[in-house]
Parts: sequence; C-alpha cells; structure tokens
Amino acid sequence: ASVPIIDRNVPAERVDLDSGNSTHPLSAVRITNNTGASLPAGVLTLYDASGAATFAGDARLGGLPNGENRLLSFAQDLRTTVERSSTEETTLASLTAAQGVLHVTTRQREVLRIKLDPPANEPRRVLVEVPRSGDATLTLEGAAIPGVEETATAWRIPVALQPGQTRTITA
Repeated sequence: ASVPIIDRNVPAERVDLDSGNSTHPLSAVRITNNTGASLPAGVLTLYDASGAATFAGDARLGGLPNGENRLLSFAQDLRTTVERSSTEETTLASLTAAQGVLHVTTRQREVLRIKLDPPANEPRRVLVEVPRSGDATLTLEGAAIPGVEETATAWRIPVALQPGQTRTITA
C-alpha cells in the first residue's frame, strides 16, 4: 500500500456546525491548506487536545488543493444543544389588473429563532446554517454579525459562546 504521510502543521479550527437537522450540532474542524501542495484524499483521525489526547472521531477529506479550506464534520457535540423555531407570514405586495389578467405578487417572510446552549465549562464557536433558496435575503435581528459566509445552499452565521452562555439568534 502507498500511504502519503504529511509531517507538518496545517492550520485547523474546531467549530460546531448546526445545520438544523438535530438538537445537537456536528463537531467539525475547518482545515486550511497552506502546505504549498495539494493534500490527498483520505481519512483524518482527530484527537481532543484538551487534557489527555483522546479520540474525537474520524473525518473524510476529499482532497484539498493548496490555498483552500474545508469544513469536515466528525461527530455530534452532545454537550451543546440547539433549539429551532420558526414562523412564516405571507403578505400581499401588489395587485394589478390589465387586459383581463390579474397579477398578484406576495412576499413571504420566515422568522427563524435558534437558541444555542453550550456546556457550562467550555466555550464554543458555532456555525449556524440558515437555508437559502432563490432570491431570498438574510436579515439578522440586533447588531450585525461579522464573518457571515454564503454557500450554494445556506448562510453560515458564526457565533462565539462563552462557557454556559445561552444565546438566541433571530434571522
């Protein structure tokens, strides 16, 4: 077997990824390839560096070109909980009639509330995914949150939580 071994440090950041599918977010790591070469596809075995290096999970890397980054999930964070609730409303935006044709334009608005509750003794950085489709726009209640990412299917809102700090995001 030919097994590539890379003996260098690669920048990595541990985050939680809340994609809205569970009451617990996924534990993930964001890896940035600054090695000067592509990283090959394979399985990464991850260890928790706090205290004794204990097994945290396995993540699959599909190859990583130089200068790019990937978000790799490897387990569920059972110590952090997420509660989602949403309300929808449809309002009439315009109504026109011309040459026997009635045109009705409506506006749909969904308000999504995401409550994040980290463990009492550990901080967390959570990426909250809000689905996006079509020409939808994202508005966050309160102060603007820097670093919001946009993917093909979602917005990712970064939320830093101190130990025991419950926070609700309204989008």
